[in-house]
Amino acid sequence: MIVAAIIWIKGHLVARHFIEAERAHPFLRNVLRFFIAFTPIAIVLTTFFGDRFARFVTL
Repeated sequence: MIVAAIIWIKGHLVARHFIEAERAHPFLRNVLRFFIAFTPIAIVLTTFFGDRFARFVTL
């Protein structure tokens, strides 16, 4: 949980300060927010439901 929180915070800071997401088109801003939120969620799901989650997302 701590690692997921740190990744989310770092992603948010990079998007805000270096990519300047608040100045981007709303569609791109939302895609970036989804991408930043997806990684920590995937880490938490993999941690708690590793085998089931891995089977669900494999092709």
